[in-house]
Amino acid sequence: MRFQNKVLSLAVSGAIATSLLLVGIVAVLQESVHMAAVADADAKAQDECARITEQLYQTVHLANKAEMDQVSSSLALAFQAASKQGISVSEESVTWQAVNQFDKAAKEAVLPKLLLGGAWLEQNSDARQPSPLVDEVTAASGGGCTIFQRMNEAGDMMRVCTSIIGADGKRAVGTYIPSVQPDGKPNPVVAALLRGERFLGRAFVVDSWWNTGYEPIRDAAQNVIGAVFYGRPQKSQIAIRQYIQNLKFGDTGCSFVLQGSGAERGQYVISEDGKRDSENVYDAQAADGRYVVQEIINSAVANPEGRASVLTYPEQNAGESAPCQKLVAAAYFQPWDWIIAVSANQEDFRRSADAIGHSLDTLMFIASSAGIGIAVIAGIVSIWMVKRVTRPLLTVEAISTSVASAAQQLAAASEQLSSGAQQSASSLEETASSL
Repeated sequence: MRFQNKVLSLAVSGAIATSLLLVGIVAVLQESVHMAAVADADAKAQDECARITEQLYQTVHLANKAEMDQVSSSLALAFQAASKQGISVSEESVTWQAVNQFDKAAKEAVLPKLLLGGAWLEQNSDARQPSPLVDEVTAASGGGCTIFQRMNEAGDMMRVCTSIIGADGKRAVGTYIPSVQPDGKPNPVVAALLRGERFLGRAFVVDSWWNTGYEPIRDAAQNVIGAVFYGRPQKSQIAIRQYIQNLKFGDTGCSFVLQGSGAERGQYVISEDGKRDSENVYDAQAADGRYVVQEIINSAVANPEGRASVLTYPEQNAGESAPCQKLVAAAYFQPWDWIIAVSANQEDFRRSADAIGHSLDTLMFIASSAGIGIAVIAGIVSIWMVKRVTRPLLTVEAISTSVASAAQQLAAASEQLSSGAQQSASSLEETASSL
């Protein structure tokens, strides 16, 4: 029986070892395949967010090109009309209450009257009263048109005739562009005009950002005495704003735009569904304490033009028990100082990897069940095989045991006969001696 048990134990142990090896291999493969699937999903998520961001960048780039083409052509028409009528300064002077468009500081300025076609442009702040040239350009092209007069040697430029309406509902005459900005840097518009150059690009106008064009006005001695302006407010670009605002992908994917520099750095230009427009989130922190908005801006600005940077961070919203991993791709559009970005929960992209994980869990269950089944079947077969193989051996063992027993009995009988014979010999010897 011991031999049979040893053979049976060896057979069953082999089956169990094989089953455990199978389950172990599946378990290792399950973990490695799932990790590979998650890594692949994360990489594809980053690529997808970067691709969408770069497409948005190209969309804004094309919109800007179309916008600036219109600004340039409208400026050319305005300047041509002004040049045709003739702009000059009178020997008479007039006093202005000049207001810095940035800090709203007011000061008195005495300037020669600026003439258009020989007639003074006056000081018309009433939006209901027509102003020459600027209203005609605005009616034809939309946007806003202004005639500037140079105030001083520094080059400060004052609006003396404009179609731009301020927050008070009046024409913004008397407001001026200082040659030096609040941050101490030269104003790029004034600097270009003083060089006698046209300026085309984004500029602050009265109280908001516009896409603008400025053409210097020269006197007979070629000195810059003012400028003709045409521009369009960035907020008027409703189509591009709505496109970015309403862009959705996946369950949580959305797009937004932040201001990239200056005092408004980190301010929402365009937010999801417009709910947070103008809110400044520059100092917002992620769940791990990082200043994530600052990271987004800095990485986007440092990247090559049109290329998106990608980063992840944990975000925990109100009512959520645990933070989710957020994915953000951002690109910097310098002409508008826009940080164009898209964001989404990383889990949105991991569903395929999770599906693979569930499939691997099912495979693990099947492998475990198969291993147990194999072990049971192997045990049953082993028992049957061992019994079949060891039956002749057991018969031989029984016969050997019987032969050994008979041999022992024969040896015992022989020993008894030998002892009896010795006793008989001793008796005969004693009898012979007595005779």
